[in-house]
Amino acid sequence: MMFLNQRKSNSFNHLLNVAMLIIFLFSINLSLANSKTNTSLVAFDVQKIAQYQHPQGLGQRRVYVLQEKRGYLQKLGPEIGVRSLAIVDDHNLLLVDPGPDEKYAQGQLSALRTLEPNLKNHPDVIINSVARPEHSLGNSTVSSKSSLIYATTTTQKNMIERCPNCRRRLSESLNNPELAQTTIQTPNVILNSSSGIPNYSEWQLFEFQARTESDLVLWHPQLKILFAGGLVAHQSIPDLIDGSAPKWLAALKDLKQLNPLVIIGTGPYLQNVKINQPSTTKDQLNLTFSYLNELERIVRNDFLAGGNEADADKCLKLEQFAKFKGYKKLHPLNIQRVWREIESQEMNNLHISPK
Repeated sequence: MMFLNQRKSNSFNHLLNVAMLIIFLFSINLSLANSKTNTSLVAFDVQKIAQYQHPQGLGQRRVYVLQEKRGYLQKLGPEIGVRSLAIVDDHNLLLVDPGPDEKYAQGQLSALRTLEPNLKNHPDVIINSVARPEHSLGNSTVSSKSSLIYATTTTQKNMIERCPNCRRRLSESLNNPELAQTTIQTPNVILNSSSGIPNYSEWQLFEFQARTESDLVLWHPQLKILFAGGLVAHQSIPDLIDGSAPKWLAALKDLKQLNPLVIIGTGPYLQNVKINQPSTTKDQLNLTFSYLNELERIVRNDFLAGGNEADADKCLKLEQFAKFKGYKKLHPLNIQRVWREIESQEMNNLHISPK
């Protein structure tokens, strides 16, 4: 009898040990799965640049800049880098430019949650500053049914027309088949620069046709924070593929007159660079303006001197800008773009008297 009891006890202990081992192994697998999920998200640098009182007295609003820091988008070019703006308060979350896909957009929220532990799972407001897939294709990956997605009329129209092709090309460029399956969600609310952002009356809007057909800028006049998007290139060469040098220079002159203290532009991640440092703001504006101004000058001079477009990109160097990201790739293309723009202007200005 004692032998049987001892045998039953041994069997029970064996089963208990097996059960505990299964639970242990399951917890390890779960932990590894969670770790894998977390590490698959794109890593972000988050900088808090301001805090101010909610206009309706509903606590504080915090302003953050988010930038991917491991070159996720740089397969598109060494100069590529999207900086996003987040405005957080106790009740709402506004996100400007969620990026291209789920890994990127969810990485933003995950990084922001380290500073805002009560952050919502979905933004109440998403703003697309421009119709480019690396800025806006991730709309559907962070939005909910109640999320409002804002953009200008032109940006909404261009996204509806171009997003399917842009998604395919971006997926191929990033070698990311999953991105090709990203649901396209175009803006559902039109922004008007004169009426501003609903419930964010402290921010003003400006729309330019400079880098693209519609470049949306956000401006906080009291804090002098300027979200300039792609209009200001930080430590990188501006991309004129869809732009106009004269219109871009005119837009930058308007932005300079605002005398901003903080500018959120685009460009590659630079470690140990603080967005809200005065020198950073000055550098961003000066680099973009100086490059475009010099580019327009040398191309115009060469055109008027009877130069040849075919070899202009080989002759018209701007060595003082050669150290900046994207120069080797973009400068020859920018020369061709400006040359054709000047050629078109000169043809329009040419008056031929009838015989």
